[in-house]
Amino acid sequence: MRHRKRGRRLGRSSSHRKAMYRNMASSLFLTYRGEEVAEVYGYERKQPAGRIVTTLEKAKEVRSLVEKCITIARKAKPHREASEAIVSPDKFGKGAESFSKKREPELWAQWSDARAPYVTAQRRCFQLLGSREAVALLFDVVVDEIGERTHGYTRIVRLATPRLGDAGTRAILEVVQDDKVRESYSAAEAPALEVEDDEAAVEDAEAAENVAESDADEAATDEAVADNSAEAANDSEDTADEAEEEAASDDDAEEASDDSDAEAEAPAEEASDDTEEAEASDDEDADSDDADEEEDSEAETSDD
Repeated sequence: MRHRKRGRRLGRSSSHRKAMYRNMASSLFLTYRGEEVAEVYGYERKQPAGRIVTTLEKAKEVRSLVEKCITIARKAKPHREASEAIVSPDKFGKGAESFSKKREPELWAQWSDARAPYVTAQRRCFQLLGSREAVALLFDVVVDEIGERTHGYTRIVRLATPRLGDAGTRAILEVVQDDKVRESYSAAEAPALEVEDDEAAVEDAEAAENVAESDADEAATDEAVADNSAEAANDSEDTADEAEEEAASDDDAEEASDDSDAEAEAPAEEASDDTEEAEASDDEDADSDDADEEEDSEAETSDD
């Protein structure tokens, strides 16, 4: 049976693992620091507020710690509001009229009793996170971000690209914002720029517009010239191709005519050769007949 086997070891000892979870949760809450803090410490914010990128396994393990801290802070929010209703935070200070235990002991006791659960929750979260700045951001900013949500404070989204080196599955761990907060962020408009109605500024604007129009016209003419030159080049290529095709067809016709002439001359030459052979044979026959006749005549003369 898997008793007391909950969680992942992640290749670390128990003390190392707890310290890692604490640092990751603190890093998630510290992303809500303002831009002025980034300017002081000289770093550039790479992720939006309420979001960190880590491996999928680490995100699943640290999620329980983050949601536990948010739950503690959310339950302590009514106690803070009750204490602020008794004594406004503006009354605390070092002035002569500031709120103190010596000046108003009864009101101080009432305010202290109302604020005691809130202070206890802060101390509990500091014990879990180990960062006073992260606890302050948790109770002042993160609780307002989640709104009236009572559960499901975080979201894990897998990333498509793995981690370089070991190809581990990466994921985003982020705090889920309230719908009203998200709508207020999306509906926020950028401040309008103040434009002085100065004659010089108007003239400069008109000159800039004219220059832009002239540049656009020049660009249009250049494009038209380029298109015309391209069309002319295409036409010349087409005519050259047609001429080559015509020349090829003429060569084919000449070759065909030469072949036909050669075929016609061959039988004529054969016929002439046959006639010459026949005439030569006739002449030989005639010569042989004459020779026979002479032999006969000589024989007759010898008999006489």
